[in-house]
Amino acid sequence: MPSDINRQLDRELPKLRIESGAKMSLIPTATAYCVLVSGDELQTTSGVAALEEVKTNYLKTARDVNMPSDMIPGIIGKGGSGIRALEE
Repeated sequence: MPSDINRQLDRELPKLRIESGAKMSLIPTATAYCVLVSGDELQTTSGVAALEEVKTNYLKTARDVNMPSDMIPGIIGKGGSGIRALEE
């Protein structure tokens, strides 16, 4: 998963823990994070469902596009102007 979803998980994990009652731990791997969900059966099921919802919502609104490295300065633009334009 891209790093954006990892940041989103960092923000949402405390809320998901409270809502599901499950313990959730982020475990970094080489390319993403794994989330260890533990608790009783209901807590675990609820926690996994909540994580799947976050993932589904993320995938509806974000895409990972590989770009050649020589194109990056043009995309970012002077002072980040290209990024700001993409965000609008």
